[in-house]
Amino acid sequence: QEAEVKMELADILVLDEKFNQAILYYAQISETLKNDEKSHEASMKMAETSYYKQDFDWALQQVKVLKQSSSLLIANDAIEMFLLISDNSAEDSLRLALKEFSKADLLIYQKKNDLALQQFKDILVKYKGDVIEEATLFKIAHIYEKKKDYTNALAFYQNILDNHKDGIYVDEALFYSAEIYRKYLNDDDKAKPLYEKMIFEHADSIHFTEARKQFRLLRGDSI
Repeated sequence: QEAEVKMELADILVLDEKFNQAILYYAQISETLKNDEKSHEASMKMAETSYYKQDFDWALQQVKVLKQSSSLLIANDAIEMFLLISDNSAEDSLRLALKEFSKADLLIYQKKNDLALQQFKDILVKYKGDVIEEATLFKIAHIYEKKKDYTNALAFYQNILDNHKDGIYVDEALFYSAEIYRKYLNDDDKAKPLYEKMIFEHADSIHFTEARKQFRLLRGDSI
């Protein structure tokens, strides 16, 4: 219970951009509940806070360990952050694009989606063709999805599928596009091939199990 309260308090401190105080609470939880899933969650939040604070090297150290987490969701988030930071440090030693990206990401955390959307769009123009582009397209698509603007969300997911075929967000672009067609647009005919492509080409995706389940349902299998 004490850990839960500290986690809530730390989350609020991140919202207020009091990053050092938040990290202190996350660290206490991580240290107290070693090897517990709550400890891994606190460590992931500590890495994210370091990322918002733009202490990218420290965040990288954290997620290197968390890539082996027993929680698939935390491991997946850790891998995505690891790749985001490392990929965008290789070509840009000053990490200028990454700094702007993390500021926009913080706005999403603070639920300032309209401001975040504008900042990500600015990044897309300013750094078009750079490594940061794919992650930016994904963030924009996800914001549009939250805003229930499914036409724009699908367009930006499709941009990833068309122009970043070897990227790290392809499985998510496929899955979320299929989910939009199935859940919100009632278009199973468009959802089905997306689920199918997802399960045949991205068996290691965190969304694989759900994609397979929905594909089988759409195909008419009895589950």
